[in-house]
Amino acid sequence: MIAITRQVVLEIPTLLVCLACIIVAVIYWRKAPLSSLCVIIACSLTAVALIFWAFAYDLFLYFFGAAAAGNIIFQIFWSVVRGIAMGLTVFAVYAGRKGKHE
Repeated sequence: MIAITRQVVLEIPTLLVCLACIIVAVIYWRKAPLSSLCVIIACSLTAVALIFWAFAYDLFLYFFGAAAAGNIIFQIFWSVVRGIAMGLTVFAVYAGRKGKHE
């Protein structure tokens, strides 16, 4: 339990940034709905994954020990989640923009 609490506490700065980004996205929803939606999804996905990671990884270690295969699975999962969140964030930056016509 202490390891889970420690892991979640270590992620508080990232969780606060995710919360702040979600609040800003809600504020700017009318100006840029698609971008705001992408930011909300990306930040929510990141926050849920951070909390899920702490609990799931400790449960995995409790039941199966420090198996290398399980560690690789968790690293791949986390990498995929970060990639999806980053892709949504980049998409949010460019969504709805119109190119310059010269």
